[in-house]
Amino acid sequence: MNMKIKKKQGNDSFKQGWVKLDRSVLDSAIIKNPNLCQIYIWCLLKANHSDKLVSFKVGKGVTEVTCKRGQFITGRNRASEELGMPKSTFYKNSKKLENYGMINIESNNHYSIVTLVNYGFAAPTASIVEQQKNKNDDSQGTSKEQPENTNNSK
Repeated sequence: MNMKIKKKQGNDSFKQGWVKLDRSVLDSAIIKNPNLCQIYIWCLLKANHSDKLVSFKVGKGVTEVTCKRGQFITGRNRASEELGMPKSTFYKNSKKLENYGMINIESNNHYSIVTLVNYGFAAPTASIVEQQKNKNDDSQGTSKEQPENTNNSK
């Protein structure tokens, strides 16, 4: 199942594109827990699809961290704010996802690096993202061209 994100204004590149969500999630423990499901899908959507150098403010300085494909940087405060849930709820449920082997969290005093386990099975490779972008650019076409097949129930 592909979940599409509409392109929004601004430079937030992670808000553009798509991720694959395997139907096996329906058989997992997270589907029955709305908080777990929300956090896991949020993690999928936040993760980098390619290696990236990330700069951010820490205290009075700026830190640069290399985030690999399938990773992203966050903190408990930011995550709980973005998800609209209490910090304690985010923390307890992210630890459950870690215990289930779905994510790994490496934390220090300033930030956490979240890594999605088996990210390659859940999200596109950088080359697939580029192919999809090119396909979207090329799909404008003329009104005389045949529309693309939109049946995704393979």
